[in-house]
Amino acid sequence: MSDGAAHMTRFAHELAAERPDWTAIPEILQRAWQWMEDRGFGEDAPAGYCLTPYDGEDGVMGPVFAPNLTLEGWFDTSHPAHAALLPVAEASGDGGILALWDAGGVEDPSGGTLRAVVLSDGSGFTVADSARDLVRLLAVGYDELQEFTLGLEREDDEAREAVADFRAWVEDVTGERVPDELPEVDADPFPAWLSQQLGEPSAG
Repeated sequence: MSDGAAHMTRFAHELAAERPDWTAIPEILQRAWQWMEDRGFGEDAPAGYCLTPYDGEDGVMGPVFAPNLTLEGWFDTSHPAHAALLPVAEASGDGGILALWDAGGVEDPSGGTLRAVVLSDGSGFTVADSARDLVRLLAVGYDELQEFTLGLEREDDEAREAVADFRAWVEDVTGERVPDELPEVDADPFPAWLSQQLGEPSAG
């Protein structure tokens, strides 16, 4: 691995200030934020600080990390589900939110319980079974994270080119090639969990 352990990034500081109840951020995600900040990819936008794995000069070409996102419209702070979800990025132009999900008893393939999910348009779905897979997903070059994009090759060559340097870093750090697409998550447990938390009947 070419980069050392992550120090506390500005993004992580601001995220911790927003959500002091969330104490554990995976190291690989912290290192990714550090890589972005070291290259000057952070910006003070009107809505607050944001961070991307590309320079952003040509506009938005993928998820945008923002430490001040909330679960407003989904769960208030007193709801048990609020503590299990940490919004970290804008996933799509339609208001989708990328969040870390502490899945409790649902283990990911690495033996942990942390997954990456998207909340969008009244529903939700898993995009990565682990923080490592989330970082690899970001390096593929999807311009948006929507349910129908997973398992498909990205269509926007500009978005893929925008994350070329980040992709090289991810491959160096993980020792694995970033694929042209990441597969859909099999037997996704998040929709049923979300429906239960919202008090809705689960499909099936």
